[in-house]
Amino acid sequence: MKILWNKQFRREYLWEPNCGGQFIKQENHVAFIFKDDDSLLTFPEKDTLPRLLYTETSNEILPLPIEWTVVETPDDIFLMVSEDQGLNLKNNIFFHDVPEHIRMEFKKHFKPLAYYETDPQSLGEYTILHKDNWGYICMKEDEKLWEFNGRAYLYTDMMRWKDRLFFGTAGQGGYFYVLDINTGVPLASIKTGGTRRIVQVDNLCYILRREKRTQLVCVDLSDGRIVSQCDLPGKSSVDSAIAMIDNRIHAITFNYSRSIPVGFTWSCVEI
Repeated sequence: MKILWNKQFRREYLWEPNCGGQFIKQENHVAFIFKDDDSLLTFPEKDTLPRLLYTETSNEILPLPIEWTVVETPDDIFLMVSEDQGLNLKNNIFFHDVPEHIRMEFKKHFKPLAYYETDPQSLGEYTILHKDNWGYICMKEDEKLWEFNGRAYLYTDMMRWKDRLFFGTAGQGGYFYVLDINTGVPLASIKTGGTRRIVQVDNLCYILRREKRTQLVCVDLSDGRIVSQCDLPGKSSVDSAIAMIDNRIHAITFNYSRSIPVGFTWSCVEI
């Protein structure tokens, strides 16, 4: 992997969690949409500065970007920031009361944080149950196959590729795990400092690892090996945006001055 280009946005006293954002493909370009203070901004890859999309009023607070969900129907595509509010990505118009069919589709996809703490997750004939805060039990046809004790809270869906189970946990002790779904034996246990976003393409997963430096890491699900990695500028957070669009990885990292975030860097990486 190698970095093709970087774009920087500088803002003094930027509040890092608000800039988790989402990458969106719009017509012939990629845009990063994020929240900064009371404004919703778009940063198209072809521009040098973000553009204002919407400013919230004094009596409303938009949810943080990690709770945003893209909802697409045959005729519409919305970036939903709550059950009722969303940005029409075809014309960049913000709706306080989205159409009913968009709202119903949003309800099918949205998952509250409690979902990752308590709800069982079904993966074909397998069901993964929670055991205390950091443990998991795998059931198959009412038979317990294995138990696994991880580290830190679950922050992603339990996902399956063939006979591999993979997921991410959050916080400073967060890991990215790959398990054999039949035995619970870990093939990969990679300390990331928190994994909330995973990009999967067939047997390959792309995640951000934030240890002494920030790295974009590619993991082969078949054996859990790290097959490639790339250093990124700045520091990532557990909520840093990452996406694959047109066979390139886009990722956000944050720039600091004396431990204070002062902006972010958008990196485009060739895989």
